[in-house]
Amino acid sequence: MVAQFCTTQGTDGNPNFGGTGGNSIGGDPEMIYLSPIEQTISKITLYSASQNAIIQSYINVIIKKEGVASFKLDGVNRASAFGVHPRDSDYSFAILSVNAGSHTLESDSGYNAIAYGFGNAESYGYNAGTNVIDLNPPVKITNEFSDASVNFSATCINSPFRVNLALTYQPQKIVVDFLGTSNLSSGQNKLTYTPPNTPGYDSTYVSNGKTFYYYKVPQSYRFNAAGTYPVKITTTTDLPQSDGCSSTNEQEITDNVVVNDAPVAEADISYTGCRTDAINLTDKSDGKGRPVVRWLWNFSDGTTSTQQNPSKTFTASGNYTAKLTAITDYGCIGEIIKNIALSDKATPAFSIPDTTCVGNSFTFKNLSTAPSGTTMAKWSWVLDTVATKINTTNEDVVQQFVKTGKYQIKLMVETSVGCKSDTLVKELNVRPYPQIGLVLPDFCLAEGAARFSDTSKIEDGTEADFKYEWKFNLNNTTPAPNILSSTAKNPNVTYFNVGIYRTQLKLVSKYGCIDSAAGDFTVNGSRPRADFVVLRADSICSNVAVQIRHTSTVDFGNITKTELIWNLVDSAAYRTQDDNPANNKIYQKLYTNFQQPASKTYQVRLVAYSGNASVCRDSIMKVVTVNQSPKVGFSRMPGICLDAVPRQITQATEQGGVAGAFVYTGKGVNATGLFDPKVSDTGTYPIQFRYQTALGCADSATMPITVWP
Repeated sequence: MVAQFCTTQGTDGNPNFGGTGGNSIGGDPEMIYLSPIEQTISKITLYSASQNAIIQSYINVIIKKEGVASFKLDGVNRASAFGVHPRDSDYSFAILSVNAGSHTLESDSGYNAIAYGFGNAESYGYNAGTNVIDLNPPVKITNEFSDASVNFSATCINSPFRVNLALTYQPQKIVVDFLGTSNLSSGQNKLTYTPPNTPGYDSTYVSNGKTFYYYKVPQSYRFNAAGTYPVKITTTTDLPQSDGCSSTNEQEITDNVVVNDAPVAEADISYTGCRTDAINLTDKSDGKGRPVVRWLWNFSDGTTSTQQNPSKTFTASGNYTAKLTAITDYGCIGEIIKNIALSDKATPAFSIPDTTCVGNSFTFKNLSTAPSGTTMAKWSWVLDTVATKINTTNEDVVQQFVKTGKYQIKLMVETSVGCKSDTLVKELNVRPYPQIGLVLPDFCLAEGAARFSDTSKIEDGTEADFKYEWKFNLNNTTPAPNILSSTAKNPNVTYFNVGIYRTQLKLVSKYGCIDSAAGDFTVNGSRPRADFVVLRADSICSNVAVQIRHTSTVDFGNITKTELIWNLVDSAAYRTQDDNPANNKIYQKLYTNFQQPASKTYQVRLVAYSGNASVCRDSIMKVVTVNQSPKVGFSRMPGICLDAVPRQITQATEQGGVAGAFVYTGKGVNATGLFDPKVSDTGTYPIQFRYQTALGCADSATMPITVWP
């Protein structure tokens, strides 16, 4: 017995009551006994409650995956609600939220279901119905000349068979009674069998947790006519056998033995559906215990064959039949008719769009045609390695291609009878977009004409075939430039006043792929004012970089470029240029470190541009004073014992003859350099020597010292 249990609200993952919406309905504990998956039902009506504060009801369903498509709830198909069972992919499950009231569940396949519901500290649940079939039928018939037994009572005319029993107890006596039938040609009509004592059974097996004892009745039977023959089997045991209403030590089992008199004809037909291809027919007839020794095939075009597995072709498309007559060695006949539908091949056809730019979705127009007298049923597209699509309607295919290159587009069509066409292959060349290289010039009003430059590229190298579409005043700034558009690659445009002009470049590639870019083009003023501020001007040290802040301005627009000459005496070696200057941007330069003289001066010039021409620039020069910096040296210090007296450190000195003061820092050392090992204890410690001038210029060095135990 298996049950499903849910906890009370607020425990073990079951949320507390949070209102009538969402997943926080709550609920009391509930246990529902589950049916075995073998005991299924295909239709049932159940009731979902609303009494006793029940807020929401549910129905859980488990079904074989083949039955999902036909499952209905209250007449509405609910196949889309099912998912694959995580433990067995042959099964699907659904959790259906339902309103209170009666509900009907039906499918063409058996299923198991439970109904339940929850409220605030309330719940109900029950098994939605089950079947009761005997999964271990007690009577089994075994044909003597067969290697395997079947699970139902069946044999053939004149085939010897035995009666076997599978019981959950061990009887002392078994009586087999065929109720006086006159068609039993061998074997006693009524037989009493007393199994031996140790053991009485022939074998045992376990099914669904129960032990079954298997008995083979030692009697061979034969029937001389086909039909269904009842058999009654009475078993006697020392243990009472209860049916719930009475008790007795006998159990009566009734069954029917089915006697067959003919083989079953069957055949597999393998064919493509195309008229010109051969049809291969394979005999699969079942002689029901007797060998099939003769075969007769009759085709509806008037031809025949006596081969067991013939091959056949027809001269015209259409619908045909193949009738197989299978004959056993003792003359039993079985017949079957197979239908064959043939057609000529359809003609696949499709078109490829004229413009095929990467990243776009392309439409492949389906132009396929079917042969006269038939229809098409399937269109199989293979879009190179990008996608495969199988359509069952005559529709166009749309697909996006995200990479450039050549792709093989294939189409095969299939008629309604399964005849597949030859595969049509066309090449699709997915083209690149231009890579826009819009260059907006640095320009001031005094320069006259601004020259716009295009540096665009394209992956396939067809830049020479670009078509240009320039727009120079998309934001309608006044006054407008002398031209508003151009198709030149690098056009010249004259502007009449300072301002910001929205400019766009649109490119069309050789194969029609279009891209564009836009930017704000500034016509700067013609009167820049160069300026900069020297940071820490009174205390610049030679071993620290000089820093200046750019503060140049222009009457309109932007400073487009700066040139810095850090030393006019040697301008070539000390020149830097910035093509993207910004207001208050910091520039820095480290001059050669020196200890003598006390200071040096450098003439620093900054040139600021608001365009490219010399008419759009201004310059300023300032003198920067750089002060001498000390240079210290610190040689290796010998180790010292823990119990030694303090030692004066003498290995550190200032080597440039610069006036200043020093200080030592580190564990165990004082400011004047006296090291006491007892303060530091054993180990290795860094000692720093720092030397600084009156103007704050400094240098330092660090050396380790080791204290031994």
